[in-house]
Amino acid sequence: MKKLQLLLSISLLFVLGFQLNAQTVEEIIAKHETAMGGAQKWSGLKSLRSISKFSMQGMDIQTTMNMLAGKAIKVEVEVMGNKMITCFDGSGAWMQRPAMMGGTDKPEDLPQEQVGSLKSQIFPGSALMKARAEGNAIEVESKEKLDGADVYVLSAKDKAGKETAIYVSASTFYVLKTSSKLNVQGQEMEVEVSYSNYKSVEGLMFPFTIEQPSPMGGGKMEVEVSQIDLNPTIDLAFFAKAK
Repeated sequence: MKKLQLLLSISLLFVLGFQLNAQTVEEIIAKHETAMGGAQKWSGLKSLRSISKFSMQGMDIQTTMNMLAGKAIKVEVEVMGNKMITCFDGSGAWMQRPAMMGGTDKPEDLPQEQVGSLKSQIFPGSALMKARAEGNAIEVESKEKLDGADVYVLSAKDKAGKETAIYVSASTFYVLKTSSKLNVQGQEMEVEVSYSNYKSVEGLMFPFTIEQPSPMGGGKMEVEVSQIDLNPTIDLAFFAKAK
């Protein structure tokens, strides 16, 4: 009888622990969505266009992103009069690179290991909101310090098993950093991206400063968002692979 009571007690602790953990996850997500402008307002976002700029090795680079929420995304990078395009058109992914970037100036299929990462970007909002929209398994891993401030560290695991650590401020409930492993040309590398300078655009919050690893190596590059347009008119044909 004592063994049965012990087993039941352990089982009860396990169930209660799961419920408390799940409740904590839901509470953090709810506060995050509220801080970002509200889930209902984000659900009304059908398309998005953003323009950002950064410098690398003395070159000024502009990035234009067009998205149809939940359907397609196209990212155009302009440098020295040349344009590189990366696109998920709703069913497949393709890219177009100029010769100076190692390409052929013609559309080509995107490497398979990069398709999932690009496809996940068709959902607007933060990394946590995208993970929720994709149906990823989200758990609270810990509460720790990030640059002296308290943050919740959440783990989001997609259906393929790829895991992303999401650092959420315990005071503002904005996402401050993400950390994930990417497979680039057969090599696995850990990528950390930091988000700051949040501003309101028609009631929705966006980070206007993004720090990410430099593709040239040797530190980070700082991306500054210069323009965000909500619900611009974009046709699905805009994302079609050129022939």
